[in-house]
Amino acid sequence: MLRPQKFLKKFLRAEQFLFCISIICFTMLLGMMRMQFARGEVSQLENSVGQKVTLTGIIDVVVPKTYNQQTKLSTSDGQTILVYAQKYPHLTYGDDISITGILQKPKNFTTNQGTEFDYVSYLYKDDIAYVIPNGQATIISHGKNYFLGPLYALKNWFIAGYAKVLPPDEADLMGGLTLGTKENISPEFRDSLVETSTIHIIALSGYNVTIVANFLRGLLAQIPLLGARGALVGGGIGIIFFVLMTGAQSSAIRAGIMALVALFGRGSGREYDAFRALVLAGFIMILWNPKFLVYDVSFQLSFLATLGMIYLTPKFLELFRNIPEFIFGKIPLRELMSTTLGAQTSVVPFIIYKMGVFSLVALPANILILPAVPFAMGIGTLAGIIGNFSIVCATPFAFVTHLLLRYIIILINFFAKIPFAYLEIPGTSIFICLALYILIMFWVYTKKT
Repeated sequence: MLRPQKFLKKFLRAEQFLFCISIICFTMLLGMMRMQFARGEVSQLENSVGQKVTLTGIIDVVVPKTYNQQTKLSTSDGQTILVYAQKYPHLTYGDDISITGILQKPKNFTTNQGTEFDYVSYLYKDDIAYVIPNGQATIISHGKNYFLGPLYALKNWFIAGYAKVLPPDEADLMGGLTLGTKENISPEFRDSLVETSTIHIIALSGYNVTIVANFLRGLLAQIPLLGARGALVGGGIGIIFFVLMTGAQSSAIRAGIMALVALFGRGSGREYDAFRALVLAGFIMILWNPKFLVYDVSFQLSFLATLGMIYLTPKFLELFRNIPEFIFGKIPLRELMSTTLGAQTSVVPFIIYKMGVFSLVALPANILILPAVPFAMGIGTLAGIIGNFSIVCATPFAFVTHLLLRYIIILINFFAKIPFAYLEIPGTSIFICLALYILIMFWVYTKKT
């Protein structure tokens, strides 16, 4: 029989839980309404859509592609245009350029899984409402940004090193693993990543940033003059530089903020609370750009996956307590299974709603692939650095990296080709998505109580 005190305590906890959910839903509704009103603003360029225009402005990060260069042009009147310029001349961050081409508005498109990708909203989060797909660029003056410019140049230097020592498809994957550059990854392989739920390995998530953070902290800890506290500060500065160098992608920013909180929490001797760090990261990012909340799928998936690892992974660890903790000596089987299922369970409803895909091979694919990722990142980065100076000296490291990356590619393609590897569920209602999350929250809440 339930005692009155215990019943009252559970009732109050449930009431607080429902109150928090109500506040979250209400603020999200207000945010979405605010975004809809903001989208109603009409640009002066609206009358030039479909016409040949010549615009001048400062360019953002330049992404070299196979046949052209992709960048964002910021004009003097505050407009941001996505530009695909000719291959040459090479553009660099901060250049003042003149671009001539047909001004167009972006359009949504249908993915290979049969769902519509909201490309308009994806660009809108960065204030991009127009595209020049085949532009002719003329450099007026080169940029003189002495902070971000060298960081982006360093990023391109790493990518060039990968290209020197690895085959093209492996160099592209290596760029995705370490720097989040997925623009040159083939559409076929990208589909395989989606269908096997391994797309996260080329998105700079907490997994990648944590590897970098631990490497920097361990490296700096070997310098006697720095000491433990100096190593933490140096590691924090390194994380900030790394996030900026990779283009400050939303998932990387979120992971970087959480990594900084963990680093300095450890340095001050305070207990690290992952949920509070996640909330802080989300608050800072939404304060900086409210459009992340509604229009940035990467931010949404990153946030949900982290929540799953915080709250669902311990539940799966308990469920899998009879499974061996390690296999082959050092591979943490139980942790890999629990972490993968925790993250996947938290993002599955959203992925079904947004992408119409439910992977049935996500668990075995991630268990077999993830252990190889940090080794590929570490050895591959070393191969790329050495390769920029001497391809011969980089050959042993490049060979090991080649084996690791080929292993990852073969496994992803293998699982993607398995019959019924994934289910296509197009047209899923937002209400079904919300209902699934309510069930997940109910399971977490009942388990806690």
